[in-house]
Amino acid sequence: MIKIGRRGFLALSGALLLARPAAALDVGAARGFVADVVGRIQALVDSGRPPAEQAAEFRRILAEVADVEAIARFVAGRPWREMSDAQRAAFREAFLDYVSRLYANIMADYKGERIEIVDARDFGKKGVLVVGRILRPAGDGSQVEFLVSDRGGDGLKVVDMVVEGVSMLQTQRQELAAMLEKRGGDVDRLIADLRG
Repeated sequence: MIKIGRRGFLALSGALLLARPAAALDVGAARGFVADVVGRIQALVDSGRPPAEQAAEFRRILAEVADVEAIARFVAGRPWREMSDAQRAAFREAFLDYVSRLYANIMADYKGERIEIVDARDFGKKGVLVVGRILRPAGDGSQVEFLVSDRGGDGLKVVDMVVEGVSMLQTQRQELAAMLEKRGGDVDRLIADLRG
């Protein structure tokens, strides 16, 4: 069983919600979209459902709000160009499975915490930057920034999440690169391990 800490959870959250940067879009729509995504995930965290059910539901949410193709391509890095079409498809699905299981294993740690949306502003060609604050029972926590775009052509997507100044897209790319290196660059082994 793979375990990650609270910071890893936030890093993973960002990676799961990534897509492509795009032209400017409506600030209010982007703010509402992020509030809806955050609300859905928080409701799932607080649902008390068994981890396997939470993982399955989280996977459905991710498939809807994330551009999994763009995420997988970026996170895989250079090896993506060398993968066959079948390997790319398998990697996309395995990565989505992997991320969903990770969330299911740690969701209970986040019961009672909320993300409050506090600002949204036009970020030019990259999209809209939506700013949130993590609210914890013991007091306010970190700031979280969501970059939202509609470039993928299938509606709004969160394209990056920045926690404490760290881009989650970059973090996940580094983590997957380390996992691949540990497996001697064998993409099929990585895919098998991501599947669990």
